[in-house]
Amino acid sequence: MKRLVAALQDSKTQSVVMPPNTSQGGLRSLFSTHLLPILVRLFGDSEVDFCRESSLRLVLMFVTEVLPASKEAGAVEVAAARAAAQTAASLCVPKLVARVGVQPSPEGTEEVRLLAIRLVAALVNVPGAVADSVPSASTASSSTMSIAIVDDDESDEDGESSSEAGVGRGICTILARSLGDQYPEVKRECCATVRALVTSCPALASRHGEPMLAGLVSALGHQHAKTRQLALTALGQLVVCCASAAAGVGSEGDGGGASSLTSSGNEVARSDLAVAAEASAGLTGMELDELLLGVDVGLGGSKASSRQAAMRKCFDDVRQL
Repeated sequence: MKRLVAALQDSKTQSVVMPPNTSQGGLRSLFSTHLLPILVRLFGDSEVDFCRESSLRLVLMFVTEVLPASKEAGAVEVAAARAAAQTAASLCVPKLVARVGVQPSPEGTEEVRLLAIRLVAALVNVPGAVADSVPSASTASSSTMSIAIVDDDESDEDGESSSEAGVGRGICTILARSLGDQYPEVKRECCATVRALVTSCPALASRHGEPMLAGLVSALGHQHAKTRQLALTALGQLVVCCASAAAGVGSEGDGGGASSLTSSGNEVARSDLAVAAEASAGLTGMELDELLLGVDVGLGGSKASSRQAAMRKCFDDVRQL
């Protein structure tokens, strides 16, 4: 493993060593076909922490530096990059679920768990790795809850492959479980990844949002102010994502989204906002502002002050019910 790390990673810059006369596409193909399957198997090495940590570092390095197509890439290379990213996600996510997506986690090393979440974040941000999913009308109408939760053994209803659906479920499972990690850095990385997931895959985030909402609410009681702040912002954005999907309204506009989401007749959306309202009951004024900031980012558009005022009123109304 030490020789592999020395051959692939520059010891000074910690970046990929590009072999001579090798294109990014060639290196991407080499990584996806030959290196990735071997490195992923080492995620579960039960004896040597160094092997688990080094394999995660190498995969993370390749996912962030090699998999994405360059800005000048043509359509063929972009398609190849997206296919390689999808392959990487389908190989990595099941192994990561087994290591950090269950409780208690079999991964006892904090730094390795943090690397695992950083790899999840990298996959969320790489185009093509994680497919967004939109619940079918029959699924949405038959659910009595505003967020549709899909069991692991449930067949996919959206026409997407079972592999793509499994990757999305796995990532949401990892984030929901890891939000309860005792290591503060893991919690913070999870909060940032939830925000990235809401941006890149809003339908997926809303479909599997309830466990992540619960994890973010529990993180509001953390002793570190920085962790609470990140959890508040992520909670606000995820609440709006889930409520928007349930209410059938967009997250963009000139402020109309807030009035739609806080309408007294929109009980479905209000049930999601009640999660944030309940969480906000014991917050200080500054912490409530952080939560509202996350809600504001989720809603987008202009007239921020009017949206925040409407959301604050919604929180007050829900707490009085």
